[in-house]
Amino acid sequence: MWWMALASAEEVVIQQETSEFQLDKQVERLEALRLRVAELEEEISMQADFAQQDSEIIGHLSILIDSRQPEPARIDAVNTLSVYHSPQVLPFLWELIDSERDTQLNRAIVGTLPRYMTAGVTEAVVLECRAIFQKALYVSDRYPSTISISIGDADVWGSRYGEERIVESSAEYTLSVLRQLEDPRMAELLMVYIEDERVPTALRQQALDDIQSQYVDWLQGKELPVITEPINPLANQIYAVSAGVTGSVLLGSVGVWGQNDVSESIGYTGGAVLGATSGWLIANQQHPTLPQAALMASSTGWGLAMGEMVSSGFDMPNEYGALSRTIGVMAGTGYAHWSRNRNMSLSDVLEADFAGYVGAQTAVALTDILSDQSKLQYPRWEDYYPQDADYEWDSPEAQSYDEAYWSAERQYQQQSTLHQRKRLLMATLGSAVGLGTSHLVMDAWNPTPESVLFSGVWAGQMGIAMNELLPATGVEYPQGWVRLSSHAAMVGALAYGHRNPVSYEQSIFSAYGASAGYLLGYGGNNLGVGDRQDGSRNAALLSTMGAIGGTTIGNSIDFTTSDWVATSVGLGLTGWHMGSIATIAEDNNWLSSRQAQGLVQTGMGAASLGLLATGQHFELSSSDAIYLGATTAWGAYYGALTPIVLGVDGTMSSTEKLLTTLLISDVFLAGGAYGLISKQVDSEHTAIPQILGLTGATLGSLGAFLFTDSSQVVSGAALLGATVGIGGGVLFQNRNKDVSMSWRPKSSHRVLGLKLQTSPFMDEQGDMGFYVGLSN
Repeated sequence: MWWMALASAEEVVIQQETSEFQLDKQVERLEALRLRVAELEEEISMQADFAQQDSEIIGHLSILIDSRQPEPARIDAVNTLSVYHSPQVLPFLWELIDSERDTQLNRAIVGTLPRYMTAGVTEAVVLECRAIFQKALYVSDRYPSTISISIGDADVWGSRYGEERIVESSAEYTLSVLRQLEDPRMAELLMVYIEDERVPTALRQQALDDIQSQYVDWLQGKELPVITEPINPLANQIYAVSAGVTGSVLLGSVGVWGQNDVSESIGYTGGAVLGATSGWLIANQQHPTLPQAALMASSTGWGLAMGEMVSSGFDMPNEYGALSRTIGVMAGTGYAHWSRNRNMSLSDVLEADFAGYVGAQTAVALTDILSDQSKLQYPRWEDYYPQDADYEWDSPEAQSYDEAYWSAERQYQQQSTLHQRKRLLMATLGSAVGLGTSHLVMDAWNPTPESVLFSGVWAGQMGIAMNELLPATGVEYPQGWVRLSSHAAMVGALAYGHRNPVSYEQSIFSAYGASAGYLLGYGGNNLGVGDRQDGSRNAALLSTMGAIGGTTIGNSIDFTTSDWVATSVGLGLTGWHMGSIATIAEDNNWLSSRQAQGLVQTGMGAASLGLLATGQHFELSSSDAIYLGATTAWGAYYGALTPIVLGVDGTMSSTEKLLTTLLISDVFLAGGAYGLISKQVDSEHTAIPQILGLTGATLGSLGAFLFTDSSQVVSGAALLGATVGIGGGVLFQNRNKDVSMSWRPKSSHRVLGLKLQTSPFMDEQGDMGFYVGLSN
């Protein structure tokens, strides 16, 4: 049967979906299509006179619902089906409208709907067409917030999962098709659309204009809705503050041109008050959205900043500097007012600010690179005063040295001032280019929080790496190149994320790989006592390779939360062992201080890569990893206190003490690992024994302080308390007994209504003890 062919064609597409949620959705959609096609087959089979036409409809429907077909072929099927005016096709058209993006297939479906509403059309057909129009009017896309703050699942600022916004291009096209129709039921749809505050104001106004021009008779006796933006108090305040800044700059500039200093103060103060008041009144009347208010604040701020940079860059007199600031603020405020009806989100405003910042930083970096930096270095004292010459400070020689030094210092100040002015002018030009570019590509460029984090990781990596690499390769003044490379990496990472959606894992593993590269680069060089510049060069190259590797494997590696816990514990254990070994080796003069540092760095770097590999091939639960870390800590605790208890710590060197602690910690670690491997220990049930062990160690040491200050006795009491606590916790745990942290004394413990109270305390000399008292 033909409907079986349609079903099988759709099934192939469903098998290509990877998401379980999308699979369920496609299955439901397929089942609905099957039922509708079956109903259509039954109706068509009863109409033998139209067998040929029905066969053609079925053939075109087969192409239309097959998502494997190229879009032009499906659009041709839509246009051909509209020729038959068959109402049975409409449910399929409604189903195929993509509600999450504006597509050419959507537009083809909407554009053919007037052909179905011919003379004498039934109400059912009109309602079907209206449902399709309604779905097309609400085609929405998710725009993730660049900045989002959430508590649990509640979004405080922005949205972690993206804010739904109606795609204006799709809605505008649908409204243009609706203008071809004059049906009261379509007027009802437009009225609902106008009253929906979720719809952007521009679209609501467009629908209102259409209904007023097309349905004059239908509107008789009906009250038209008033289109206003929802009131946002925060947006009103931001708008008022921005207007206050504008007014202050404008009237303050007038005051600057006044004949006395009082006029300037009056202008700035009065302008701020008048501007803020006017802005508040306008905001309460026009109800700006938060993005609109943010755009006003951003544009005003950029205008003021650029005006000030131009003023400082050209070293303008006070009057002309005020004029420059006025022109900048007026330009910024004017742009914000001109763009008020543009459907911009808060993310779009932040993107524009970011682009302006990148443009300014790039311009400053190029200015530094192209300038003669040798003239911008502060004169060094030793270059002008001989260090080994014998002369009096008040001698003619010393005065000549002073004159030469202060002359160089004045030249430096002059060159530095000129260079700073040049940087300000170039920053103004760069920020203008960046802001202009952002507003041209704003609709196509929608960075996600994942891509923003990714760009931050790469910006930091390239900034640090270039700061290490360039001096090692002989670049004398690397500041401009470091700034340029950092921001170029930021922009490049955003461009990469735009074409290849990135994940949080890629950022995490990029930073992880870069850290391992730095450790190995510095560590290997220090361990081999190589030239320090070679270490900087190696670290820069290896860290960049590590970041690239992290980006590459970020989406393919399966690293769970337990893997990260195990990695963290593993790095902690590695640090403990490598640090102890390095200290012992340095104390015995086996390694120099630099080599000992290199040993720790190399060991940590190698462990980072090793743990990354083992995390992929071995499953270690979070509780098991924490248990192994805790057993090592207990071993170190027993290893540090045992020599004190035995009274041999005075005869041991610091190296012997550390070695004893390390070996006993390893014995405990081996024992813990054996317990897990042999299944004799369940790590999830070791919390209570360890808590009781800590409690016993604390109470034992504090109790010993009541009677003596001997370190041997106190250490012995601490070890005894810890052992008793751990042993008791194991017994309680094995017997499955509940342990309560509260204790209620029996009435027999009270004498004459009194009860005994104890608490630890420390006296003025710093000695610890217990306070014992009675209370009722």
